[in-house]
Amino acid sequence: MKKLTAILTTLVMLASTLCQTAVFAAFSDVDDTNPYKTAITTLSKLSVIDGYTDGTFLPDGTITRAEFTKLIVFILGYQDLTYTDIDFTDVSSEHWAKDYIQTAYNLGIISGMGDGTFAPDSEVTYEQALKMTVCTLGYETFAAALQQSGDSWSSGYINQAVSLDLTKNVVDAEYTLARREAL
Repeated sequence: MKKLTAILTTLVMLASTLCQTAVFAAFSDVDDTNPYKTAITTLSKLSVIDGYTDGTFLPDGTITRAEFTKLIVFILGYQDLTYTDIDFTDVSSEHWAKDYIQTAYNLGIISGMGDGTFAPDSEVTYEQALKMTVCTLGYETFAAALQQSGDSWSSGYINQAVSLDLTKNVVDAEYTLARREAL
């Protein structure tokens, strides 16, 4: 997550340089004292992240699998790809993140739940976020080599993330991520 944070921080810095006079989106639940306000408002203005229709961002709310996938697709610069056919049975042609999900699938970053579904509106777990990050960084093959027989599906990705120091400052990994933690 540290490298993902570094990538997002670089994006924010670039955006703030390019958009110095831009009016940032305001969210009713992100006040001036929020330490993530600059990241949230800048990434919102760039359409990398979105708030909710009621004007909130919910920085302490959990991030969904679709939302995390969108972040990754934007980081890679593939946000403009569109698809008519989607490989997951639970992602409709009207789902707001269908193109991001299909892009991430085509890039090998996500593989779904193993039963033909993706569960786009479910909370992304710590292990799932690590897997997506490891794959985004191009370490899928290395993670597979670290997978031990009989271990959970995520052990190779977790071991690879540890070897890349992505978990270096993680003290207590919660099962799900707050939206602010994905920034």
